[in-house]
Amino acid sequence: MKKIVYYYDGAKYWDSNDKHNAEVIYQSALIEKEKFENLGYSVILCNTCNWEDIGKVLDLFRKDDVFFSIGINAAGLDLYMEDGKGLYECYDVPHISLNADQPYAGSESFYIGRLRNARCNNLIIGTNNGYSVVKCMEMAHFKSKIRAFFDNVTYYEVDEESLNYERDIDVLHTGRLYTTDTLRRSWNTEPMPMKLRNILNEVADYLENQAVSVYHAFKKVTDVYHEEELLEKIYTYFQVMFNYIIRWRRQKLVDVLIENEVPITMCDASWLDYKYAKKMRILGTNHAETMELYKRAKILVSDLAGFNNVTHGRNIEAISRGVAVVSEYSPFLDEEFKRYNAIELFNWNNVYRVPEMVECLLNDDNKRTVMARKAFDIIKYKFTPENNAKAVLSVIDTYLRNRDGEVHG
Repeated sequence: MKKIVYYYDGAKYWDSNDKHNAEVIYQSALIEKEKFENLGYSVILCNTCNWEDIGKVLDLFRKDDVFFSIGINAAGLDLYMEDGKGLYECYDVPHISLNADQPYAGSESFYIGRLRNARCNNLIIGTNNGYSVVKCMEMAHFKSKIRAFFDNVTYYEVDEESLNYERDIDVLHTGRLYTTDTLRRSWNTEPMPMKLRNILNEVADYLENQAVSVYHAFKKVTDVYHEEELLEKIYTYFQVMFNYIIRWRRQKLVDVLIENEVPITMCDASWLDYKYAKKMRILGTNHAETMELYKRAKILVSDLAGFNNVTHGRNIEAISRGVAVVSEYSPFLDEEFKRYNAIELFNWNNVYRVPEMVECLLNDDNKRTVMARKAFDIIKYKFTPENNAKAVLSVIDTYLRNRDGEVHG
């Protein structure tokens, strides 16, 4: 059986101050490896910053021993042969890019630029933010390179023992504090047409009230102008807006909790210098410690960091460890969990109700544990790593059948 190659960008790729992302990416790679191995496949991990790893992968390609490859974001897509051709130009192997970030998140060299410049004849995108990602890739002028899209959410193996743990942390928040230098509407101090400035402020106002993605907010606001291609013309401002709103939302949520004297434990050292740091308990500085803290927490309070169509991985991590979750709204969470009373959801126009939601759950052990158990069982029986791996394999099988009419593997 041919092998699956799984790429991840190692620590050298990330900024020296961003060890958190490097660790999360590596842990995700280990999860991906295990879930395919449990189905009988051989998975080769490749750190794109390690030349020895890359050499081993190139040998597999030369031996025609690669079924397909996967990379988080654009990992693996910028590998080249000695003659300057892209690896995936030379070999007719499908590659799946698992979209773990918005196309407009980070710099051009971080994600979107690497995808745009990719030389890959069989590129498939797995996204955890659905339609908005597809439309953004259209506006970034490289959707034509992509052969297929599919919805993908990272799932975690449930920890049965965690249901029996004593929980001494009332409320946990595991998001890091983004730098505050963009927590202002910077466009209001820049020279630009008044119409554009008004659009940006309308979009920001909408995002501060509704739990939607940046794409959906821009589309909502620009639709009233009835101007063809207006949305595409201002696409370059998506990143500025994204950087603004994810910071505004995270700090707004934390501030509301602190100002209402909710006992909150933060899970990242980035909060040590925050204005309310003395009113928080700050524990855990890496992903492994965070996973352990979930086992001690009664409630996770979470924003979605811009992933408003589906969910953020931290919600799934917490649920799989028996935590009751109070989260920013998403259609996915509403359909899969809220309808079964397995989660509490809030919108930004009622974020002031979150302390009340939390207090209600803290004061009612039975309600909280029943809610957490319902969510746990949904993850356990429906959203399993095995089911996710099977879904990916189905996408590959369908793609290859459509491409050349035969079964592969």
